[in-house]
Amino acid sequence: MRKSKMMLIGIVCAAFMLNLSAQETTKEFRPTKDTWITNEKQGTPGSRADRGYGACKYLSLDTQSDGDKSHILLEFDLKDIPKGAKIGSAFLVMGPRIDPQVGSIKAVEIRRLLKDDWQEGKEGDKTHVARTATSWMARSYSAEGESKWEKPGAVGDTDCDATAAVTVQESEIKSLEADGLDILDLLNAWNKDRNVQFGLLIRTTNDKINYLRWNSSNAGEGKGPKLVIMFTDNAAMEAKDKKDK
Repeated sequence: MRKSKMMLIGIVCAAFMLNLSAQETTKEFRPTKDTWITNEKQGTPGSRADRGYGACKYLSLDTQSDGDKSHILLEFDLKDIPKGAKIGSAFLVMGPRIDPQVGSIKAVEIRRLLKDDWQEGKEGDKTHVARTATSWMARSYSAEGESKWEKPGAVGDTDCDATAAVTVQESEIKSLEADGLDILDLLNAWNKDRNVQFGLLIRTTNDKINYLRWNSSNAGEGKGPKLVIMFTDNAAMEAKDKKDK
């Protein structure tokens, strides 16, 4: 009798654990758009502040010797996460760095973008047509003119959420390469209202020279940034509970 009772308890526990695991989903998301923007001066005509780099095979996060910077912009389509779902974990993975690291890395900051109408663009890092895609100066361009960032580089209060920014110290940079960096707070802030697509602005905050580069999604299949998110579909769970009752 005792043996049968213990077996019954084991079966119930196993069923409970199976049901619990079914509630949680871990999914990998690749960017729908990724680019970098810069106010660097190089070549002719010099300023690159009105140029887009959406087709470039790498993403550049730099501080030049004269203080000019490059920022990375990412956007993800997260419609596969149901509304009302609880996000349990969220990790940003940039992949292995490319090109040698130069200079010091005192801090990198990751902010949530609050607009989703920026243009990735079709230009790379060799040839450019100014004012055709997202740049340091503008979120988008049209026949009617420019849609300006509140502040150049997309760092204005209406451009991105500075208050919830994730600061990455030098010792944590490597976590972006493989295991991923925890950005759960940024995902939860988006999940509250979902009024735009989920986007990220990544920038260096130190003034000393540094170069950080990763592959973009244009570098080939499986390359470039990704988000790894674990979520629980509460609405589906509640519906199942009601049905079971």
